[in-house]
Amino acid sequence: MSTEADLSRQIEWDELVYSIYEQDCILMLGPEALVDPQGDGTTSLADLFSLELSNKLPDDQQRLTGLNPSQVAQVFKSRNSERALRLAAEDFYRQYLGKTSAALGDLANLPFRLVIDTTPIRYMENAFISAGKKPIFLRYYMKSAPWGSIDDFDVDNPLVYHLYGDVEETKSLVIAENDYVDLLVSVISENPPIPTRIVNEFRQPNKSYRDSSMLFVGFGLRHLSLRILLHVLSKGTSTGKSYALEQFSQGGVPDPETTKLFFQQGQQIVFLDMSLAQFAKQLRSKYISRFGDLPHTSSFVEKRVPKPKIFISYCRENEVLADQLRSGLQSEDIDVWIDVNDIRGGDAFDSTIEEAILKDVDCFLLVHTKEFVKANDSYVNKELVWAKQRAERIRGAFIIPLLMDEEEILWSLNKLHAIDLHSGSNDAFKRLVKDIRRCEQENRKSVND
Repeated sequence: MSTEADLSRQIEWDELVYSIYEQDCILMLGPEALVDPQGDGTTSLADLFSLELSNKLPDDQQRLTGLNPSQVAQVFKSRNSERALRLAAEDFYRQYLGKTSAALGDLANLPFRLVIDTTPIRYMENAFISAGKKPIFLRYYMKSAPWGSIDDFDVDNPLVYHLYGDVEETKSLVIAENDYVDLLVSVISENPPIPTRIVNEFRQPNKSYRDSSMLFVGFGLRHLSLRILLHVLSKGTSTGKSYALEQFSQGGVPDPETTKLFFQQGQQIVFLDMSLAQFAKQLRSKYISRFGDLPHTSSFVEKRVPKPKIFISYCRENEVLADQLRSGLQSEDIDVWIDVNDIRGGDAFDSTIEEAILKDVDCFLLVHTKEFVKANDSYVNKELVWAKQRAERIRGAFIIPLLMDEEEILWSLNKLHAIDLHSGSNDAFKRLVKDIRRCEQENRKSVND
């Protein structure tokens, strides 16, 4: 005979499954949700990275006892430098690029439209790809102006928004304790703003007759900074019943009732004290039991969808413009080769750039400005020579001048199709993205032929 508690738990599961079916559930993915797929499945990548940093601070072992990963990172940063911390993060997380986990695979097969991802790598995108979907990638970078726009997203093209940046742009990462404070300031002051399209998902129900809900997975609601951030995003508006996967049974964390006190009055939060692997498997099973088999199934092997890779060439005076361009293109899931990020200490400068232009990239973008036109003696001219050599060997377009101000295009480039971005037209940026993808397809076909 079912007890009242059993019945209550069944109703909560049913409500969660139905919310996902109605596409009214936002998946909130936290750093504790990522594990090494080859490991024991119990230690998060955030904790493994924290342990690696701790091992590099042998004189601080006693001081580090009991600190969370962001606090350990703060100590490492103070002992070394911000650059050293970001390089350590890049080196650690690089080994996990292209990977995912079975638990995230179970979640990816469910009809989620939007994922707010606070992890530094694209596990969730890879899980969606393995599920036969085409995820849209976007990151928040508090030190760069937003570029481009968000096309509509749906269950077949879910949007994964990396709120804490991602490791493929290490400067965007939120790692150390003070980074979280800076992020809160940026979000609250809307400098830069989170896209309105995303914010509206928190503040308005997807359907007029039903409130939106949220599913927190490894999001760490017991951490104060995340609770404050959630409150800012929702502007204190009440949403439907939400669900948080939190293993409160682990020592040293507050109980669910204490955690709930930090949320706005009236919000209903159901806490599920179980492992992610167990939860994801059970959730998928319950969904199939109620609504039938899922439209996308696959074995979760590592897959990578080919992405265009472009080179940005610019004068030093135009570094801010180049950085904004890089940020916008990466938000469109385009890999960007740019010297400030892709040349590491010890690399041979000339040969590294030459190899990138002649062999690695699908498209060469030239930031065309009055400073470029006047640059008779500049490294950008050498990059352009290599680009012209590459353009002679392939059938498709390769060099695309980007007009960033009112300066007339240089006479030696006037036979090339240029794109005028200086007006700030979103249509022009979309045309650039389309042309880059066409370059990648044409050049790949040329190689295969």
